Amino acid sequence: METQLKIIWDGDAPGLAQHRLSLAEFGLALNRMLIAMRRIASGLVTQASEGDAGLRGGRLAKVASQLDLEITGVEQGSLGLTMACVLRLAPEQSSDSLRSLADQTCAEFVTAIEHESAGRLRNGMVREYLRSLPVGVKSQSYCVQRSDGSAVRTQVGAVTLAELPTDAPALDEVVASVMGVSFDPVRPEVRLQDPKTKRTIVCSATVPLVEQAVSLRFTPVRALMVQAAGKLRLLRLRSAEVSGEQSYQTTDTRGALLWERWDELLRRFAQ
Repeated sequence: METQLKIIWDGDAPGLAQHRLSLAEFGLALNRMLIAMRRIASGLVTQASEGDAGLRGGRLAKVASQLDLEITGVEQGSLGLTMACVLRLAPEQSSDSLRSLADQTCAEFVTAIEHESAGRLRNGMVREYLRSLPVGVKSQSYCVQRSDGSAVRTQVGAVTLAELPTDAPALDEVVASVMGVSFDPVRPEVRLQDPKTKRTIVCSATVPLVEQAVSLRFTPVRALMVQAAGKLRLLRLRSAEVSGEQSYQTTDTRGALLWERWDELLRRFAQ
């Protein structure tokens, strides 16, 4: 048996009364559902790996990108959507440890739905999925049928999403040029410039990062920063020309990739 996820949305959103799925209304939510599923799968794989393998989004974590949701049926009630959660692996990727990944991912997704809809923080991407559902959705039902026949269910009525404090730290990564540095012992910093907007970005940094910025001043750099309380701190700096780096084309893509890259670290902080 394969892993199945059945969702029932009810309410007065366009199409629901006619038992139809509107792509205009639900397209964004379905996309964010898949992103959330893949992030959960990535975290499960990296957390289960031994040593450092996959902790920085390496080969093991990328298996999660092969997870897919395939619609197998649309039923009445007001709209019942049945999907198969599949993990299509090449023969050389098959292993006993990955056979239950779809089961685990869907079960954790439904558990996160239950927590997030009640205002309890558990998974940021699941929260984004719930936030992107049409306002006309009044109730939701989720049922995961695992490959072994067991089931996980939850029923959601009114959704109350938690709001993070406005000063909660946020990660960002940009491609920029090094414009200057400061070796001030009190506050060493690196000054970057966005080549498109010409905006100057000032980040506090460690002395080793300042020295690294000096060595990279003649080449585009990829800078990972954390923003908290209106201030930026440089976490990592490397040449943007290093092979294997992924570029962020859109805000949604950038956010998803950052969450995937830092998922294991954030999980450990939470514990």
